[in-house]
Amino acid sequence: MKAAVEFVRASTFISTLNTLESVMRQAAHPNIGVLFDCYHFWSGNNKLDDIDGVRPGEIVHAHFQDVPDMPRELLDQTSRFLPKFQQGDPYQVAREIRQKAEAVMRQAKVL
Repeated sequence: MKAAVEFVRASTFISTLNTLESVMRQAAHPNIGVLFDCYHFWSGNNKLDDIDGVRPGEIVHAHFQDVPDMPRELLDQTSRFLPKFQQGDPYQVAREIRQKAEAVMRQAKVL
């Protein structure tokens, strides 16, 4: 079993991918990995270049979210979960999410 650690943008300690990678590498435990959350990555103090520092196998789980097209500084928990998903038909919502996620995973060659 692996423990997946998530960097959370509002955290006072591990709020960025770089910080999480540093802590994880210092721990050097074979069963610790990164939980990569697209929302926290995009809305936090991360840069796209930070992804280049991720080593193969370090990401053990990923959360995909559609982030509204708005300034990152304005994103919060209310903008994270769009009403169309909250109020939508569960089957249709799951189907749309699966289609989008599979397309991203195919492009990343992990599916």
